[in-house]
Amino acid sequence: MKTSRSVSIMSLTVAVGLALTGCSLPGTIPLGSPPVLIGDATQGQTDRSASVSGSRMCVINNATATMSILWQGYSDARDIPSGGRNCNSGYETSNKDDVSATISYVASDDAGTVHELHVAANNNWLWTPEASAVVYLPDETKKGLCRPFTVGQTRFVETGWLRGEMTRINDSADNKEFEFILTDKVGDVVGEDC
Repeated sequence: MKTSRSVSIMSLTVAVGLALTGCSLPGTIPLGSPPVLIGDATQGQTDRSASVSGSRMCVINNATATMSILWQGYSDARDIPSGGRNCNSGYETSNKDDVSATISYVASDDAGTVHELHVAANNNWLWTPEASAVVYLPDETKKGLCRPFTVGQTRFVETGWLRGEMTRINDSADNKEFEFILTDKVGDVVGEDC
């Protein structure tokens, strides 16, 4: 009698496990797998493909400031000269961002002071893909842009020395795609509370 009960419990456990795996990922892809190629996306594609798509962000320096970027997962910062770009893609299965980085720059009007701007992108499991670009203020608050993006949508942040425009462009085969373009802009910090 005990053997029959044990077999029934094990069968139920396996059935529940298989059902849960089937609901969260297509086919027989195990949890933690890298993104699967699903073909080119178009503007009409649904946003919900987090189980197979990562995020990619390209930072484009159209400013005169000297910049470097340190992406999560890398030990060394990369220079982004004026007119240059630097891109990274990622895919995380936990609550981390798919890609995130700290952009360091010295503004031409504020020589000697290193400023930072923090960027990230994430293809959420249940919601629209999101990206952020934030500045930490002296009072420990954050200002910037930090909301979900639909394809073609653009939002901006001003750091006091730079203006950044984040746009979600058409999806690629592997990723939800974001472009972050930086230009010169002296003035106040402008953005939403993040």
